[in-house]
Amino acid sequence: MIHILAWIGVALILTCAVVVLFFFLRKRLNLSVGFSISDILNIVLLFVAFFSLEVAIDSLQVAKRTYDDAVRSGQKQLEILDASRNSLKDALATATAQQELLKQNLAASTQQLAIIKEQWDRELAQQRRHPMLEIGIGALSPEETQRTSFFNLEINDQGWGRVQFLVYNRGNAPTMNTSARVTAQPLTVHIDQPDFRLAERMDHYRFNQTAVNLQPLKISKTPYSFDYDVTPPPNVQEIQLTFTILAENLEAKSITVRLKLIHR
Repeated sequence: MIHILAWIGVALILTCAVVVLFFFLRKRLNLSVGFSISDILNIVLLFVAFFSLEVAIDSLQVAKRTYDDAVRSGQKQLEILDASRNSLKDALATATAQQELLKQNLAASTQQLAIIKEQWDRELAQQRRHPMLEIGIGALSPEETQRTSFFNLEINDQGWGRVQFLVYNRGNAPTMNTSARVTAQPLTVHIDQPDFRLAERMDHYRFNQTAVNLQPLKISKTPYSFDYDVTPPPNVQEIQLTFTILAENLEAKSITVRLKLIHR
């Protein structure tokens, strides 16, 4: 805008200078040139037209430069917008991936929580369910066995007698990994499984065996029988047997009985 105003000012100054110079020379030289006012105005208008053309050309160049600057600025802004859009796309893709990962983690956590809850419920149920054993000897019930001090054991002419322990599971769960053990006093007493007596073996005074898991009495209907052949040494009138049931989910359950030997 300042450049255009400068051109207009220059045009006006030059026009005025030409008019003043023309009148000065005419008066000084006594020229009688037939120039009328209209001719002078035409000359002025010619100068004005020339300078107007120059101003128009200059304005056009200014407009073109302004347009080119606007185009370049628009392209830069478009590039910035494209970069911003790409950044937003990347951010959206990252956020979507993170959301999917969070969903997977949530699903895995929910599944693990369900497993832990199931295990916890099973553990609580297991704690509420446990075996409860009672032991009797022969035809006597566990209560009668507890009240009896001595039991008779008949020794046949071959020198051995059979002892039977009956185990009642009055609980609401079976025993797990069950085993049985019987130990005799004095240590010279031999204990064997029924009808399989040995003349000698290591630790003959005790006998260990793996047993079946003892189901609750409501399921088994009858107690579990553990039979042993007992061979006492000669001239022994009384022996002592300790019978023990061992299980993974049960404290050891034992009973100790004193047996009076009756020889036939």
